Amino acid sequence: MVLVCLVVVVLLNYCVLHGLGHSPISFMCGNCSDTRTCDPQDGRCTEGCKIGYMGLSCDELCSNCAGNGSCSQIKGVCHNGCRTGFRGNICILECHNCAGSGACDIESGACLEGCTNGHWGDECTFMCGACSGNGSCDRHSGRCHSGCLLGHKFYDCHGTCSTCVNTTCNQGDGHCLHGCYPGHYGLDCEKACMHCRGDNPECDRTTGACIFGCKSGLVNPFCEEESIHTDESIHFNIAMFYISLLFIIAVLGVFVICNYKHASKSPPLLGPKSAIGLHSSQSVTS
Repeated sequence: MVLVCLVVVVLLNYCVLHGLGHSPISFMCGNCSDTRTCDPQDGRCTEGCKIGYMGLSCDELCSNCAGNGSCSQIKGVCHNGCRTGFRGNICILECHNCAGSGACDIESGACLEGCTNGHWGDECTFMCGACSGNGSCDRHSGRCHSGCLLGHKFYDCHGTCSTCVNTTCNQGDGHCLHGCYPGHYGLDCEKACMHCRGDNPECDRTTGACIFGCKSGLVNPFCEEESIHTDESIHFNIAMFYISLLFIIAVLGVFVICNYKHASKSPPLLGPKSAIGLHSSQSVTS
């Protein structure tokens, strides 16, 4: 009986010192600071957490903290900054594509030792274009250090020469060096030949005028206007011709009829001999 009482007393003391309630298994204060004491009502570690833990009950891990890995109990702010490769107050944000040790500014995320090859920007989050050599580019502008790979153009080598013959173009301005593939025109061959005749339409590289004519129903060198010589327009023009012709015939007919009527009503004109005879007869009568 005495032995049983001693066991009960020991267990109760263990619960008070190391947990709360009446179950030493369910309510351990194991991550509290060295004293390992916690509030018997809610389990809060009243004197802080062991190094590397945080939270009211010290049941959460500090995130990527440098030094001894300690952080504040409530907010988790790292006391000695972040481990290399992480940033932010609680060190949960990663540094991206940073060269050297991989470290970045804890607040801004700017890489402290530049970017790895193929990346640029303060935080090295942008991709370099199709740069030749080792693929590196200027950290601040993205300009390729060694020019572009074949088939690419512009200072950052993000443009392509895909419509240029042999995919070769001037890397500075993008002008195609050997002309355009069929179906394209312009100095950089990025404009499409529109509505040209044929399965592989071709047009003048400078003007875009179709070399072999336009598709049916389109006219002018650029094949942008509808043809006026469609079937409907031809029928319309024929009809208008006949209507105009009938109108002209009608006008002429009216003119002829009017002249005829006017001529039939006018007195006959007297010739010279008739006029002399008439004058003589008038004299005798007198």
